[in-house]
Amino acid sequence: MAPKPHFRDLKELRPGEDGLWEIVLRLDRHGPFSVSDITGQTRLSVGAVSRYVARLYRGGYLAAAGERTHPRPWLSPAKLYRLVRRPTLPPRLNLDGSVRQEPDIETFWRTMKMLTVFTVNDLTSTFECPRTKEQAARLYVRRLVLAGVLVIVEASRVKGPGRGRAPAKLRLIRNLGARAPRVLSTPEGLVVFDSNAGEIVATIDGRGGDR
Repeated sequence: MAPKPHFRDLKELRPGEDGLWEIVLRLDRHGPFSVSDITGQTRLSVGAVSRYVARLYRGGYLAAAGERTHPRPWLSPAKLYRLVRRPTLPPRLNLDGSVRQEPDIETFWRTMKMLTVFTVNDLTSTFECPRTKEQAARLYVRRLVLAGVLVIVEASRVKGPGRGRAPAKLRLIRNLGARAPRVLSTPEGLVVFDSNAGEIVATIDGRGGDR
């Protein structure tokens, strides 16, 4: 069994889906793992972790890998699992293992946090039809740059005659938390709103936005 990491705060001890996925990835590097292995690295209940593991199993992300005998022989052995799918982003699954749809900006935001430095193409690459999301991703990125959440680290440039342009590279400099910042329309104009803290990050130019 992998050793327990040193947790720094309660958020790490009671992780959300992204945190549980990181624990699963870490455990799988050491071999088959059980629900109790995951639970032992959090303060979540066995039931909560079991439901998460069941979703991964039904969705085809985990495969059964035998059993581990319990140190107390009168107790049932623990079922073991191995990862068989490792998507770029932590999966969001319904109880039956089907993919749970989320707003595009949440997918963009999770990708930003995972990569730190990225291009617009990186943000859309996980979608089934990336080109249909490109305009929305560019607009969202532009607004987060204006709000000081992102910074351009390398401007778009021409690759060479007939070779098109290399996309701009951006860096996340303000990780606002698990939920993506939203762009809201107010009488004063557009604002970037931190959904985690419940406060306005910045007022930016223009009109429109999502409510």
